[in-house]
Amino acid sequence: MATVKDWTDATNAFWKSSLGRLWSDEAMRPARDKFNVRMTNEFAQPLDRELKINASDYADLVRGQVTLALTKAEKPGKWFGFVLLIDSKDKAETLKTNLTELRKKWTDGGRAVRTEKVRDVEFTAYQFTQATLQKIARKMTGKPEDAAPDPEAETNKIDVLVGQSQSLLVVGTQARDLEKILAKQSGGTPPVLADQPVFQANFNALFRDATAFAWLDFKPIFELWTAPTEGAAPALPTARFANLTAQKLLPALGLGELKSIATRISVRPEGYDGELFFTVPEAARHGMVKALAPPAKDASPPPFVPADAVRFKRVRIDFQQTWAAFESALIKVDPAVAGFVQLLLGAAGKEGDANFDLKKSLIDSMGDDYISYEKAAKTNGSPSLTLLGARNPEQFLSGIRMIMRMLPEPIGTTSMSEREFLGRKIHTMNLGPGNQMLLAANGAYIAISSDPAMLEEYLRSNEAPPKPLRDLPGLADAAQKVGGQTTGWFSFHQQTETMRQRIAEAKANPDHEPPPPSMLSALNPFEDLMPDIMDWIDTPSLPPFDRIAKYFHFLLTTGSTTPDGISFKLSAPTPPALK
Repeated sequence: MATVKDWTDATNAFWKSSLGRLWSDEAMRPARDKFNVRMTNEFAQPLDRELKINASDYADLVRGQVTLALTKAEKPGKWFGFVLLIDSKDKAETLKTNLTELRKKWTDGGRAVRTEKVRDVEFTAYQFTQATLQKIARKMTGKPEDAAPDPEAETNKIDVLVGQSQSLLVVGTQARDLEKILAKQSGGTPPVLADQPVFQANFNALFRDATAFAWLDFKPIFELWTAPTEGAAPALPTARFANLTAQKLLPALGLGELKSIATRISVRPEGYDGELFFTVPEAARHGMVKALAPPAKDASPPPFVPADAVRFKRVRIDFQQTWAAFESALIKVDPAVAGFVQLLLGAAGKEGDANFDLKKSLIDSMGDDYISYEKAAKTNGSPSLTLLGARNPEQFLSGIRMIMRMLPEPIGTTSMSEREFLGRKIHTMNLGPGNQMLLAANGAYIAISSDPAMLEEYLRSNEAPPKPLRDLPGLADAAQKVGGQTTGWFSFHQQTETMRQRIAEAKANPDHEPPPPSMLSALNPFEDLMPDIMDWIDTPSLPPFDRIAKYFHFLLTTGSTTPDGISFKLSAPTPPALK
């Protein structure tokens, strides 16, 4: 389920926020006007044409709490139930008039409707096929309508019940769900979500002061994913990975102990903040879930990370523990597969050196640190550097060299070279035309980059430290609001510079697809949504970036563990120019 506690309060808070003020800026008028036209063409018009719903008639009715929920289906194999609740507050009479007009439109249009009462509240039932609803959804989201026909969707009938109880607009697909809602509204005591201990714990810890929040009961999803598939063709007996099924793989990864996923967002004068929480008790964590839970260690930007970095991420992940969890999961899924992987590791490189041990050279030499940072984009992309903590960096590099010798040309040994730089060796792997990877050992890290200047700057930082990112004004105070920089997981995103580049590229080439996520995007539960929003905006009509730069600032993310679960927090402070 997802809910906005009070729509009026939430929208007022949004229009006072940096994003709301950006959207209201007069400089944004051309882009805003074209966005509104697109919304009318791709959302409002299909809604009116297919469902006879005039969006403008209902927009002013959304006043109080808005809740959307999925419930268990009444019958196995059917869709989840659907419930939408909108509190119109003092617009109850207008809501009543609009619902009466909607029924008349449907009846006059020859659509079959019927009346159904639930606890003395009259509902109008509109029947659709699943295929019809899919077609409407594609129209409203601008997706191609020529999807392959689905025979089951063509015959699957879905009743949508629409009614009003006091000021509440109630829409649903299962009468039993609506009956419980109306019983609760009239003072009854049916079982409700708030009675569930897991939800109650999440509500008390996360949702009390949230502007909006969402919650997922993961258990039924897990049961759905791991349920045996009826009528599935048996795997070939010779298939080496025949047993790698969801029924075995997901429990082995530790997902069977995940109870819920909760998230919230709060809009305040000081900025946005949010949290994503996975309820998985510490004693029950195993597999990859346990391995990826960040330990409480320093994750702040080291002194060598320069102040002009536009993205930074540090995760204190223990690579050896992660590998051990991976092997354990494979053994639980299929011992034969685990044995096959161990055989491959044991045999790798023996042709060139009988004493070579790939696992010892790579995995056993790894540490418990992952660092990556990125600078503003150049003409050939955004230069970035990744650092992997290593107990024995030179041993790790020897393992890489052995792997390269095993590969066929042109990626193999003839494509690997090395050179001296400030007393250290930089190893270059040529992976194809214009594609290279550079590696160097420095202290307790293996440095990896495709940009020579970026790598050399890092190696020079021992003698000539740069102005550090950690001293950026406001960074330390903002970090404290999301748990500090010692929780084992910390990331920084300077949105001012990345949006400057994103808008410049879009204005220069409106049809250009944004680049795929970089290595820096890995393990990021809060990868920002701005590029997706940008797809809806006519970028050539945007003003010069300097006119709107004041609305952007940085965004921080931290990850941490508690006895009850794994938490990721986000903070987007209000830009200083707007205070």
